[in-house]
Formats: sequence, C-alpha cells, structure tokens
Amino acid sequence: MFMSKTVAHEVMPTQVPRHSFTLWFYDAIERAEAVATAQVHGRGQASEAEQQEARDLIRDMLSRGGEIQATYEGVAALQNRVARTSRASMGIVASIVGAPSTQALLDSIQHMVPSELENLNYQLAFMGQGAEHAHAPSF
Repeated sequence: MFMSKTVAHEVMPTQVPRHSFTLWFYDAIERAEAVATAQVHGRGQASEAEQQEARDLIRDMLSRGGEIQATYEGVAALQNRVARTSRASMGIVASIVGAPSTQALLDSIQHMVPSELENLNYQLAFMGQGAEHAHAPSF
C-alpha cells in the first residue's frame, strides 16, 4: 500500500484478470477543498437514483451492442438520452470523463460527431491504462 500523492505510479496493461482496491484518505483540509470544488462545479451529493442513472449512462455508452454507437444515429441517441438525464447525474458523468463542468460536457455532447463519440468510448473503456491511447474530445 502507498500514498499515490507521494509515490509515482502507473497502472499497466495486463494479460490476465486482476483486481485492485482503492481507498481515499482526506485530511480535514483536503476534504474541505474537495467539498468546495464539488459545490462550485455543481457536483455535490447525489441521490442513489441519480448515481444509478449516471452508471446506466456510462454502461450504455460502453456497450458494444446498444444504441449509443459511433454513428450519427448513435450520437443522436446519446443526445436524446442526455436530454432525459438529470443534471446531477450528468455532473457525475462529467466528473468521470474529466469535463471541467457539467455544462461543458452538455455542450460537447450537443456538438459531438461520431469520431468524438468513438474517442470518448475508447477513453472510458481504457481509462487508467496509460496515456498511449487516443484522446477524447476536449471539453
């Protein structure tokens, strides 16, 4: 076990299944900063239903057989889905994809083209496995 803030590390690809366990420790100052950042970006406490809605959207974006594919129809399906998704849930999704704000993510999706959706799906699928893969659309 190590403190990720002080120990340089990288998650490398593997050829066999593996498991990891991450535990976040905040001291009083770090917690206050995290709470303040969440409030500024509209990412405060979300209900269980909002968390589930965000999980479902991410899952559907990653699904190879679903309606959200890297086509113009898939982009339209994502845009329609986002229009029906709560702002709190979209705030969670924005945090996951690294958007600077919920609105930035919404704007990006509204103007998205299939290649950007493909890059975003790729980024989500290989999240944390190194920097050698393509970059998602900028927010």
